[in-house]
Amino acid sequence: MSMSLKTSQFTRTRAFTLLDLLVSLAVVVVLISVLLPTLGAVRETTRRVVCASNQRQVGLGIQMFADANRGNIPPSVFMAPSPTGSHISGTYTPEDTMTLRIGTQSAGSRSLRSGWDGLGVLYQSEYLRTPEIYYCPSHKGFHEYPHYAEIWNDESKDIIGNYQYRAISPRGDRQLSTLADANLALVTDGFRTKIDFNHESGANVLRADLSMFWFSDPQSKFTENLPDDETGVSSTLVDNAWQLLDRAINGKD
Repeated sequence: MSMSLKTSQFTRTRAFTLLDLLVSLAVVVVLISVLLPTLGAVRETTRRVVCASNQRQVGLGIQMFADANRGNIPPSVFMAPSPTGSHISGTYTPEDTMTLRIGTQSAGSRSLRSGWDGLGVLYQSEYLRTPEIYYCPSHKGFHEYPHYAEIWNDESKDIIGNYQYRAISPRGDRQLSTLADANLALVTDGFRTKIDFNHESGANVLRADLSMFWFSDPQSKFTENLPDDETGVSSTLVDNAWQLLDRAINGKD
């Protein structure tokens, strides 16, 4: 066989191999473009399951606290009732119930007592001593757990979680049975502002009977009503949000 014939065969073989590689790369690129959204959806579904598990554990902590405190759920200074049972003459800022601890640095300026508050009382009372439970893995806002991990034991600092806590019933008491009998929401993903909302298409909701409910919001109608930032926060918006969740839980929306 001549040298020119060998060279020609080698060239054709190498060209075929290169073409095959390019086709394979193109197929891989197409597959990646198809699979990436699916993989992203799978990851979010996994995070949703973890979030629901966190809230369920919070619910068990609330139940244990109530069993030891005459049926009362953990108190919050942001939902302090008046002596008559109404919250009107007490401190009422339900938008702040994602707060787990009020640090000594901010307590004085806000005219509040420092210490663990709301769901944070479950940590203080040793019902839920794993800090990560108070945080949703889907959270993309300012209150991810790593932000607070290093200051968790620094009592001078505020600690904010990712879950909104109801803290009192609509009639102003802290009886778990009152909330459960009315089939109301007790804990859910944070909704102080849009960026506090953990999931893109809905929210996990812990009912007062300790069962879980997925509030589906594929068109983001719920989040559209949330303020863009702190300047638009109000107790009325928070009250309306709880009522909307209650209606959804009871099949009225």
